[in-house]
Amino acid sequence: DPMETLTAGKATIHGTHVAGVIAANGKIKGVAPEAKIVAYRALGPGGGGTTEQVLAAIDQAIKDKVDIINLSLGNSINGPDLPISLALDRAVN
Repeated sequence: DPMETLTAGKATIHGTHVAGVIAANGKIKGVAPEAKIVAYRALGPGGGGTTEQVLAAIDQAIKDKVDIINLSLGNSINGPDLPISLALDRAVN
């Protein structure tokens, strides 16, 4: 992720790794080497952020009509009526 710099916080390179597994198209192929990757800043460097930031990224992906949304999220509470679950339901529909 070009936005993950040492001055912005510890870079995790997790998104780069996931994108490579999905769409690598060099000597090593990803699972979908013809895929187009669209990146949205949902969390800050190191994975910190707010629900509102994640919701904004999901909403933008919906507006951009992406086919697949991949999020690597963790939370101490989860449920079908929480804002991120509802946003992902909107994305599916």
